[in-house]
Amino acid sequence: MKSLFIIALLFLGTVNQDKTTIEVTYDGYYEGVYSFTTITDDEDDFGETLEFENISDEILKKYDLNSETFIGEEFTITYIKEIDDDGNYEFVTYKLIDIKKTNNQRE
Repeated sequence: MKSLFIIALLFLGTVNQDKTTIEVTYDGYYEGVYSFTTITDDEDDFGETLEFENISDEILKKYDLNSETFIGEEFTITYIKEIDDDGNYEFVTYKLIDIKKTNNQRE
């Protein structure tokens, strides 16, 4: 019976969703959070803010997002939305998988 309960807990754990790739502007790093805003063509839409708490060392070696160098720069990012369900609450986190600087700066 205990093993069935443990398997159920593992099943209810983190669930990975599909990868999403979007264009964003890097807003900066503040209090342990890397912040990006989605780019839209609608001038009345300010975009959605995406926040990442943990970014791999590999990505940070490619782009030093801890510095202010890339603030305001445009990137194409790929991320996974992770949902952790403990039975009472769902916790949503975003995991950055890939990042590439774009050359199309919008006016």
